[in-house]
Amino acid sequence: MKEYKVKDVAAVIEEFAPLGIQEKWDNSGLCIGSPEAGVSSVLLGLDCTPELVDEAVAAGADMIVTHHPLIFSGLKKISPEDPVGLAVMKAVAAGISVYAA
Repeated sequence: MKEYKVKDVAAVIEEFAPLGIQEKWDNSGLCIGSPEAGVSSVLLGLDCTPELVDEAVAAGADMIVTHHPLIFSGLKKISPEDPVGLAVMKAVAAGISVYAA
């Protein structure tokens, strides 16, 4: 049963890591998903790699929270040949929200 939403997890994180203190070049916050999506399990990681998304899928996690943002700047394309693009594609396909703190 999913008692929490992505926005609930984000609110807890933002109590000790407010988005307002990030550097101008940083891209902290919700990178993939809806704030209203349900969450029953969260996987933590340093970087959101395709392998980490695979681990989240295997673990049944609904959300990934990383320290480093998956997307630092605007993407010109999303392709499985690029690790960032592949991670984005896998997370979206699995319905996994991604948040960088």
